Amino acid sequence: MWVTTFGQVYAAAQGADLISWNMVKHLYGTVSFGKSIAIVLLTSISLSCQQSPKWQIKGGNPPQFLVAGSGHLQTLRVHGPQEKRSPADSEPHGMTYWEIRSVDGYDLETHGDIAVSYGQVPVGFVQVYPSGGVQPPPLFEGGRFALGLVVQGKDTVNALFTIHENTVVVERN
Repeated sequence: MWVTTFGQVYAAAQGADLISWNMVKHLYGTVSFGKSIAIVLLTSISLSCQQSPKWQIKGGNPPQFLVAGSGHLQTLRVHGPQEKRSPADSEPHGMTYWEIRSVDGYDLETHGDIAVSYGQVPVGFVQVYPSGGVQPPPLFEGGRFALGLVVQGKDTVNALFTIHENTVVVERN
């Protein structure tokens, strides 16, 4: 569209009369204004869509998961290795250790940031795994674990962490 309009502007400029020149300035201003509006709209849309929630894993064993941002926190899940092995052999996707879900979609903007300690179900959430209120298996020294967060309408968070000398070490996010 811009190239076609530019072609019209250029053709009008070829005539070099006063009326054509005024038309050129008008069309050029219209194109610039339209491009500016398009840039503002695209920027607004990109900023409002698919932003990951802010998160942090801190503490020792058990770790604490902090979640902030906007959107409705739906699920918090921790995966880990099937059994204790050397850290090089341990992959965090072997089994689900713990999973909780929000009863009504915990709204981070309305309710504010949330801090969840591993194994302790916060108000407004239910424990999905292990079922029946059974305590999740303990996290062990040197094991590689994964935190998964699902926030409605946002990017899913997947972060790897390990426990080293009773301190959480985030490997990657």
